[in-house]
Amino acid sequence: MTNNSVNYMKKIALFLSIAAALSGCCNRNSGISFQKSDSIDGLARLTSSIELVPLESDSTHLLGAEPELFLFGKDYITADKMNCRIYRYSSDGRFLNSIGAKGNGPGEYANIADVQITGDSVFVFSGQGKMAEYDPEGTLISSSDTLDSGMQSYIAENGILTYYGYGSGKDYRMSYKKDSLFKKFLDTEAKVLNFSPGSPVFSKTSDGDVAILDSYNPVIYKFKSGTIEPYLKFDFGKYAIQEAFFKYDDAFKAMQFLLSTDFAIMNRYFENTEYKFAEITTQSKDNTEFSYGLAKNDSWKWFYAGKAGKDPLATSFRTIDDHNTLFCIIDPALADKIPDALMKKVSNPDIIKNIKKDDNYIIAKIHLL
Repeated sequence: MTNNSVNYMKKIALFLSIAAALSGCCNRNSGISFQKSDSIDGLARLTSSIELVPLESDSTHLLGAEPELFLFGKDYITADKMNCRIYRYSSDGRFLNSIGAKGNGPGEYANIADVQITGDSVFVFSGQGKMAEYDPEGTLISSSDTLDSGMQSYIAENGILTYYGYGSGKDYRMSYKKDSLFKKFLDTEAKVLNFSPGSPVFSKTSDGDVAILDSYNPVIYKFKSGTIEPYLKFDFGKYAIQEAFFKYDDAFKAMQFLLSTDFAIMNRYFENTEYKFAEITTQSKDNTEFSYGLAKNDSWKWFYAGKAGKDPLATSFRTIDDHNTLFCIIDPALADKIPDALMKKVSNPDIIKNIKKDDNYIIAKIHLL
């Protein structure tokens, strides 16, 4: 065989190896396969035990519907966006104090867009583009105006991330401001209404960066070193939003089109070093359902927790700690409906016998394997 023939064969081999590599890359980038389930078993198989912590009940400090839950050391911070109240509870559920108060004066917030726990401080963002910092006892430390009035904001790398979403009138969906630096991210020309969840858009990744949910986008982004990049991509299959939706010139017609189709959006995401958790909303013929994914070492298991407002675990998942404890916040009126597969793992079931329907929420600490 001549040298030219050998070189030609080497080029062919190199081309084939590159093509194979690209093919493998594309397959990997096709996304995490979303699978609807009708069972809680995916969660039950990963659960070792469950501990219930009822929050102290009194006529003054009852929480409204769908409160957010944050960990503050061993304490709990709850954000009742409906009634614009933030409370701190001890690890055994005792009420400790309020954080700030509703209002338009110094140290007050007219609404709650987001809450962030950083170090020994509780940061509260309001929809007017304001940020207030409190100590654990609820005393105001500082207050300032953030960059702009967005949906949610987040402190990252000594700057402020702000998420606007679709329909804000801007040609970008997120920005980052640090001193005089201003960056725009997620450019868009789509004339569609915003459909972002009320749950946190931002969450901390296990390596200390920031994960970002982007409304209709099946991609979770990561903010790191002043830039963003795709972090996780989900393949929603038949529930993927059709490209035609983004081509409309009228936002209301676009929404009418979307609601006439089956589609899915990311509703919540959080993680620790071992587990990843995703809550996904699927819409089909006026029927909205919530599906959940739990990945241990990136192997995803999917489960169903029932109907929102009818089953205790549906839309209850809030965060996970470094010890693989998954935290839920449960409506007391539904506590006696915890699925049997999980109920047998509850270490203190007598709590449920003593709960009244008009009591405060219950925190469920689900210890994962």
